[in-house]
Amino acid sequence: MHHIDYTKVLTVILIVLTLVAMMSYANLSPGQILISDEQEVALGKYIAQQFESKAKILDNPTLTAYIDDVGQKLAEVCDRKDIKYHFKIVDEDIFNAFALPGGLVYIYRGLLQRIDNEAELSAVLGHEIAHIAARHCIMRVQAEYGYEMLKELLNGLIFQTRENENLQQVSDFAFAVTLQGFGRINEFIADSLGTRYAYRAKYNPKGMEIFLNKVQTSEVSKTSEVYVILLASHPPTDDRIKKMQMEIKMLYPHDALQLEFYEKRYKENISALFQKRIAILPFINRASEQLSPFVRGISEMLSSRLSEAKQLVIIESEQVERALKDIKPSLLEDQLDEMDVRITSVGKRLRADFLISGRLIEAGGHRIDVQIFETKSGEMVSECSADSAEGIDSINQLATALLNTLVKVGATQSKQIITPKKKIAVLYFKNLASREYDAFVGSMPTMLEASLKKSEGVNLIERAEIQKRLQGFELEPGGVLDQNRAVQLGTSLGADILLLGNFMMSDGICQLNAVLIDAKTGKILDKQGVESNEANLMMLPGKLGEKLITSSALAEDVRLERERTSDIISTGLLEVEFRLTRAPMTERAVHYHVCKLFVDGKFIKISSPVKKLDEWITLFSEPLQVGEHDIDILHGYVTQEGDWKDKFHKQPRKFHVTIASSETTHIKYEYKVDLFSDSYKYYIVQE
Repeated sequence: MHHIDYTKVLTVILIVLTLVAMMSYANLSPGQILISDEQEVALGKYIAQQFESKAKILDNPTLTAYIDDVGQKLAEVCDRKDIKYHFKIVDEDIFNAFALPGGLVYIYRGLLQRIDNEAELSAVLGHEIAHIAARHCIMRVQAEYGYEMLKELLNGLIFQTRENENLQQVSDFAFAVTLQGFGRINEFIADSLGTRYAYRAKYNPKGMEIFLNKVQTSEVSKTSEVYVILLASHPPTDDRIKKMQMEIKMLYPHDALQLEFYEKRYKENISALFQKRIAILPFINRASEQLSPFVRGISEMLSSRLSEAKQLVIIESEQVERALKDIKPSLLEDQLDEMDVRITSVGKRLRADFLISGRLIEAGGHRIDVQIFETKSGEMVSECSADSAEGIDSINQLATALLNTLVKVGATQSKQIITPKKKIAVLYFKNLASREYDAFVGSMPTMLEASLKKSEGVNLIERAEIQKRLQGFELEPGGVLDQNRAVQLGTSLGADILLLGNFMMSDGICQLNAVLIDAKTGKILDKQGVESNEANLMMLPGKLGEKLITSSALAEDVRLERERTSDIISTGLLEVEFRLTRAPMTERAVHYHVCKLFVDGKFIKISSPVKKLDEWITLFSEPLQVGEHDIDILHGYVTQEGDWKDKFHKQPRKFHVTIASSETTHIKYEYKVDLFSDSYKYYIVQE
């Protein structure tokens, strides 16, 4: 007896109904929508004027132009091209977007800060364009007030005759309907059309599914202060996600999932949204009058140093002084410890995230005291001091301390941004040691899952579901998982990240390695490894789990911290890439090749074994401090039977590299199995 999955059946029925409804909207003739395009545009502009008179529209031409550019790509491929579309950003920390009649789309800063790529952005904008294209708002308004009344009101608006008092009522109704949603089937239609527009504009259609997962997380989260409005009266988000997953599988070609997400381009364009505005108040001289010129220069010198950090925007000193005088003329002469009562009002006027204030005092010498206030709460978040006898060095010390504090506080605040839990599928581990370790390696997924459950940002996919999918893909532990199969498997599991690895031994040292793979692209996100002697073998899964939890691929807070400290800690990246080749006519066996990495004489790690021919494999990807480093690479191999042989070269390959800030240095190492002997060559590439 076959079990019927009624959820899937209902989802398919829902997709069919949505498609039928979409076809009916696509075939609407102008006569069926009685209100004209001109009248619809007039109503939209009227509502927009009222909304913008109260809302705060983001004044950032560059960012607005970027959002408009993405929106216009979608407008060019939508089903309604007879009107102009306009896109604006509302400068509020709200997870929302909405569309007004006649082509006006608003997206909130809070939403832009919580999505990760352009494909998600295209899904959001596509959804809103779909409401306009299908005339959802106008149909509701016309059904409520009738054609004749609406025609009279909007003609009066167009020709600027006497404004009817009912116009405000119609405007309020239309805006309320827009925020509340247009009903279950119409929201499904907007999801479907929005995904279609995104695909037509060459974006990965999974952007909609990824975004809806963020919506679902936002609905569940009750601890954040973020005000969530988005799709408040829409269908249950879980239903929308299931429908979208089925729709992508049924209606889109497989190569659609190979389209780009444009994550890097998105992050570069919206980076301004994560900048913190800093107001440095004039420092107060509590020492001798002779030091007044030095005290007046402290703010300027700190401003110069802090402005070097790309995540900080320093408000001009003239603007700060005007704001202070407008609030209270004598404020500049007030005591530092009286400043906290005015922090909120000063910060609001300057639109600052933090205020920095300080003074020079006599205390067995001269000392500079500095305090940092958060303007939203008015609370002091940090304070630091420096001996002014050090002169310029004291300012540099303070600047470094302030930078570290501001970056740390900024990263902490960013952790409060709603981010969905990453869905992780722990697949399998391969035993590259002797068979006596088969049971240990076979139980690795279960032991790792126990460690990963400690992370709040991880949602583990059930083991039974993974086993079922692996059998469906005919993948056994240790089987080959190439990029295409990774995407297929990840899609079928609904996973964000796939995790697999291996276990190996060398010279009595046990090593457990894991690889994290992006389930959307099939690309490697991160590699982690741990090692121990055989006596501590059972400690390896726990140690690896701890490293995986803090991996930048899993931990959002780690990623944010790294991004925000990149301006303070100058680092670059060293990547060691290996390619194994074999001469066409040789019958000599190809073994598993491994390398050990040493930096400045210190052992860093051993690589995972490589046997794949004719493909560059990244063995190591290590962040290193800027400067010169001595790199040693010790090369060896494992036999096909899985037993380690003492085949490490006694003399390592030596390299001298110069690591540059925010750049990647590649060591490319090629090993060739020839007819009678082996050969190798290597070279260094700087990006």
